[in-house]
Amino acid sequence: MLGSQSGARQPSRTPVVQLLFLSMTYMLGFSPFTALLNLERILNPEIGYYALMGNYGGAVFSFVTAPVIGRLLGAKGSILLGWIGQLVFIVVHFYVKAYIIIPVAFCVGILHAQTMITSSVFVTTFALQYSEITKKSQNTVMGMFNGVFFAMFAFDSVWSNLVSSLITKKSQNTVMGMFNGVFFAMFAFDSVWSNLISSLILSKPVENYFNGTGLPNPLNLSQLCGPAFCPWEDTSGTYIRQPEQYIVYILLGCFLAMSGTAFLITLFFIKMFTHPAETPCN
Repeated sequence: MLGSQSGARQPSRTPVVQLLFLSMTYMLGFSPFTALLNLERILNPEIGYYALMGNYGGAVFSFVTAPVIGRLLGAKGSILLGWIGQLVFIVVHFYVKAYIIIPVAFCVGILHAQTMITSSVFVTTFALQYSEITKKSQNTVMGMFNGVFFAMFAFDSVWSNLVSSLITKKSQNTVMGMFNGVFFAMFAFDSVWSNLISSLILSKPVENYFNGTGLPNPLNLSQLCGPAFCPWEDTSGTYIRQPEQYIVYILLGCFLAMSGTAFLITLFFIKMFTHPAETPCN
């Protein structure tokens, strides 16, 4: 009796495990992409805005391409193509040229949107499979599965910015910022992380610069805000400096590893379940 009950319960764990794999791949796969989008203007001051425009333009254009890609490649193929696109997007940052990065950003915008669209197909399929096995309400199971997926997916910005802060820390202030950042990441899970990574990279001490009055300008922009702000202070100089190129390369290498891991997990561990089309929603 115990053996038969255990055997009956065993299949119900399969869609749950698949959901956890899917959530993990999205968390890892989108972490580098989120960080790069927020750092684009800093890492590439001349063309960063245009790359962002291309990316969001591709996302808007995806309403035309999404049905075609989904029909040709299927759900799993669409996600794999999305991870390949993100790997290419990271690679082109090793050799930044406008005629390369802008078209790539546009194409990756299409694939990024395709990947997000396809996630709903998987989550819904896993939920229906679990509901059929356990005889639980489909509405209840779908709500639970979507909650688990997006709860894990919300960590994408946390990991990307944590990795970035560990690599780019250069001073005590940066380390303090990193620890504060980790706390607020676990507390909020919102877009604050995208801005935190920029501050962690750019908060290194720099040399004094002198304005037209012969007085040293502040070391960084944090001294121009809040109680230290002076309306007559000359703030026309450039106080934000790009990180060294080797730091950028290390960061991009870590991002490649994260997206590559997401690709491999999707390729070897994610399966597509089928569900009877005639089953109505409860």
